[in-house]
Amino acid sequence: MRANGVPSYPDPGSGNGPQVSQVDPQSPAFQTAQRACQKYLPNDGQPRAMSEADRVRAVAFAKCMRTHGEPDFPDPILGTPSDSTLVFSLRGILFAGGPGLNPGSPAFRRAAADCGLKLPPVGAKVPAP
Repeated sequence: MRANGVPSYPDPGSGNGPQVSQVDPQSPAFQTAQRACQKYLPNDGQPRAMSEADRVRAVAFAKCMRTHGEPDFPDPILGTPSDSTLVFSLRGILFAGGPGLNPGSPAFRRAAADCGLKLPPVGAKVPAP
């Protein structure tokens, strides 16, 4: 993606912490780079199929986050997100971002810890898988 016109595109992470990109998926540069690079994505860029057990756990996690101080935390994305959706990944499960969410905030991090997710320190480099 960086070699195709999106210099701020982040490195992939291990899925252990939140991965949030400030890249504009609607920009012409992003759209062009995405088309050029899609062949490198697993499953042609489509999310992996979620088992029923994974879905139940992901929905339970979202409910937990809402009851622990993140009322705007969304349910998991069960299909393919639209190109205009800001998405973040927690343990490989996709959630739509929104204006009320800040995965780097102390409140978000406390809620995640209360819900059983230990996040790496803010700014920590998470090695690629």
